[in-house]
Amino acid sequence: MSTQDQVAHLRAVAMPVAEKNRLLAAMKDAYLRGDIEQIFRMVRADERPQERELREKVDRRLLDDRNRRMVERMLPRFEEGGAFIAVGAAHLPGESGVLALLEHRGYSVTRLY
Repeated sequence: MSTQDQVAHLRAVAMPVAEKNRLLAAMKDAYLRGDIEQIFRMVRADERPQERELREKVDRRLLDDRNRRMVERMLPRFEEGGAFIAVGAAHLPGESGVLALLEHRGYSVTRLY
C-alpha cells in the first residue's frame, strides 16, 4: 500500500485508549459468543462515508488477498494430514474469508468452540 493510504488508514482508525479498550472488550465478547460477523459490524459502525473506499482497499490487501494466499498454503498441509492452522479472527468471516474459501474448495468446516 502507498504511504499515503497507510497514513490515511491510521488516521481513520485512531481513537482514544479508553474507547479502544471498550471496543476490544466488545469484540472479545462477540468472538467468545461465536459472532465473528459482529466484530466487523462494530469496527465499521463509526465509518464515515469518505473512508469506505480506503477501507475496501485495506480489506483487499490485508484480508482478502492474504486469505486466498493462506488457503493456498493450507491445502498441502491438509493433504499431509494432522494439520493445525491458526489465523486471526478477522480472516474467518465473509465470502472472501478463510472458512468460505475452504468450503468452496470442498472442505467441510465445523465450529468446535
